[in-house]
Amino acid sequence: MAPRSVFAPYRLEPGVLPEEAARTAAVQRAGPLLASTAEPLPAALVTSSYAALPVGRAAVEAEACRAADGSPAGLGGPLRACLVSERHRARVAEAARLALGAGFAGVDLERPDASLAQGLLGAGFCADCQREFGRRLAREYGDQFQPLDYLALAREAVAQAPGALGYAQLPFGLDFWRFRHDALERSVRASARAARDAAREAGRPFAVSAWFEAVGPAQLAAARHVDAAVFPAGAAAGRLGTGLFQLLRAALGRRSAAVAPAEEATPAGLVRLATLGA
Repeated sequence: MAPRSVFAPYRLEPGVLPEEAARTAAVQRAGPLLASTAEPLPAALVTSSYAALPVGRAAVEAEACRAADGSPAGLGGPLRACLVSERHRARVAEAARLALGAGFAGVDLERPDASLAQGLLGAGFCADCQREFGRRLAREYGDQFQPLDYLALAREAVAQAPGALGYAQLPFGLDFWRFRHDALERSVRASARAARDAAREAGRPFAVSAWFEAVGPAQLAAARHVDAAVFPAGAAAGRLGTGLFQLLRAALGRRSAAVAPAEEATPAGLVRLATLGA
């Protein structure tokens, strides 16, 4: 991606005229414009905008990841996609190719870490995840490892736990934690590679960015596979000094990075956050 003096994505909200959003973004010196591929954009705006791909969401309930209790991950809200599902990765790759063909300047992978936000037992128990985790355990522990019903082990651990269950109390808990976090990096890497392969075939530049739900080791590792990334700034970020910005700069190197302020941030908090970031 060509170097930018500012990376401050501006999301096109439903019902807002694209031209109006572009003018507001220009006044605020924000960009690129993020738009859904279903949103009709004037040709002049398409070539400078990124297509927002909801990669963290499952297209249908049958393809959603599963919690330890068997319910779809994200039940009660947007259904979370499985990080290891080849069907989901193929769908994301096709969406990136369509965005490239439509003339977009790039794609933004929207909340690829959505399933991780469900916690240790809130996702990672669908059939695809369990098969992949079983293969990982077999590689880790060698020929003596016997296949196991990890879902049953997790449910038994939950039933016997006197309180909150952490990975230390879960059988193979640390392995499961590592598997879940590594899956995010592999998923983002696969999506970015698919978009770049399509761009090479088309013979034109095509940027790949990501908008994460949280800041953590898995997200920082995944961000190294994209050209730019957006991370959330918690409500207290403006009071904690420059630590968040130093962390992002150290982790992302020369890649562009941006922070999204908390919805409850006050005008004074926004000014302080912007000052610290600058």
